[in-house]
This record gives sequence, C-alpha cells and structure tokens, in this order.
Amino acid sequence: MELSGMQVEKIENKEWEEGMASSIRTGLQAAITKNPSIDGILILVCDQPEITADLLQKLMTLQADSGAAVAASAYGGILGTPALFHSSLFHELLGLRGDTGARKIMQTHWADVAQLPFEAGSQDIDTESDYQQWMIQSKQQA
Repeated sequence: MELSGMQVEKIENKEWEEGMASSIRTGLQAAITKNPSIDGILILVCDQPEITADLLQKLMTLQADSGAAVAASAYGGILGTPALFHSSLFHELLGLRGDTGARKIMQTHWADVAQLPFEAGSQDIDTESDYQQWMIQSKQQA
C-alpha cells in the first residue's frame, strides 16, 4: 500500500448519497476539527491519475505568491481540481449542497482565482476501460 507507515486518518462520509458537496463538507469539517487554525484546504479527486506532489506544491506556491483566495488547476477550458481554497472561503464550502463541487465557488470569486495550467487534469479514470487506455498511453509516453 502506498500509504503504509504514514499517519493517515480515515473519515467516513455518512451522507455520501447526497453527492460531491457532502464529501467536501465532511472532509473540511474533519480538517477544521483536527486543526481549527488551518488557513487552507486542498481539494482533489481520486480519478485524476496525473496529479503529482510537484503539482500540489505549485498550487500552494501560486496561492502564496498571488494572495488569491483560490489556486485552481486549469484544463480543458475549465477551472477544477486539484484546487486550494483559503480559509476565507470555508463558510461557502461548508454551505455546498447536492451533487455540486466547489467549481461554483470558483465562478463566484473568478477575480480572486489564480490559475495553474494542468492539461493532464482532463484525464480521469471512471471505468476499467479508462484505466487500461491510460496505462497504454502512459507506456507510450515513457
């Protein structure tokens, strides 16, 4: 396992049937409970295989250097995950409902979003077929 030996805390989203918003709220609330003084939250999804530690570090640096409330990945003509949200937006993240992600908040605060190009972000894996195709492409690029 990739996380063996690391301090990882599993948080269960008991409202998962609601959709994405409940996952964001559950994760953020757990983070705030664990450390009430956190100044930001990094939101990412598990189906983007090209996410790297370097990309996440670049998002953190971009937000710190720009002072923007959000540092978001830009791909396929959209802003999306991974994205780093400043604590000033926590109340809006906690207010999300339904199968809505945080893109709505990025659109509302468009002028306060720093963008990091991440064209590989449009690659996501939702099925076994997607995974097999991604593996083939990865081997061809190596």
